[in-house]
Amino acid sequence: MCSSAISFISSPQSLSLTHVFPTKTNPIFNCRVPPLKPPSFIRIPYGSFKKPSFFTSSKPFSPLMKWQDCTVKMEIDVPASVAYQLYSDREAIPNWMPFVSSVKVLEDKPDLSRWFVKYKAFGRNIEYSWLAKNMEPIPNQKIHWRSLEGLGNS
Repeated sequence: MCSSAISFISSPQSLSLTHVFPTKTNPIFNCRVPPLKPPSFIRIPYGSFKKPSFFTSSKPFSPLMKWQDCTVKMEIDVPASVAYQLYSDREAIPNWMPFVSSVKVLEDKPDLSRWFVKYKAFGRNIEYSWLAKNMEPIPNQKIHWRSLEGLGNS
C-alpha cells in the first residue's frame, strides 16, 4: 500500500474524497453513489503515467521501514522488591511479557543474555533477536542493560 496515498487521503486539506474515489451520478435519483469497487492502491513506478495523477505529484513510495521510538509507563501496585525480582530473573520474563518469546542467559558470561521476539505482521512470521549486557544494578531500585548487537538503544 502506498504511504503517500494514505497520507494524501487523510490530510486535513482534502475535505472531499471525490478526487480519489470518483462517484457516479445516478440519473434516476439524481444523487451521487460511490462505485461498486474503489480503485486499488498499488505501487506504480514514479512518473509512469502519461496524464497527471496524484501518484505522480508525490514522492516515490519507498518500502524502507524506520524504527519508531516509543515509551510506555505503567504503575503497578506491588512492592519494588517483587517487581525487581521479576525483572532480575531474565529467563522467566517471557512468562509475563507476551511479546518476548525467550531470553537465554549465556552460560560462560552470565551478564550477557540473548533476547528473542516472535510476532506475526502482514501475514508473515517475524523473528528478531539481540544480545544485551546487564549493567550494574541498584537492588530494588534499578535494572538496566545495553544492547551489544541486533537492537540499538540509547
